Amino acid sequence: MANHKTSLLRIERETGQTIMSGIVGRHDRRPYDDTEARPDEGVLLDREALLAKVDGGADCYPFYAWTDDWIIFVREYDGATCLGRLPRSPSLPLDTNDVHFL
Repeated sequence: MANHKTSLLRIERETGQTIMSGIVGRHDRRPYDDTEARPDEGVLLDREALLAKVDGGADCYPFYAWTDDWIIFVREYDGATCLGRLPRSPSLPLDTNDVHFL
């Protein structure tokens, strides 16, 4: 199981860009009748708060994170959870080399 904080730090190293901010959603294992608002969910978080929130296994919160050129997101395929990234300002035709599933 991957650690999303570790994966985000790896993306920073690979791209040479710093995570600027992110937004974290509701954890999918939280009961639906638990409607208590969390102060760090559904709001824009700075880099450090985002990294602290997603520091754990792949079974964690859905989130989007931004660098200058990339949008990073949680994705799942065939039961495996990992991160993907897309260009922040794509141009057409979209170069498939610009779509990364990590």
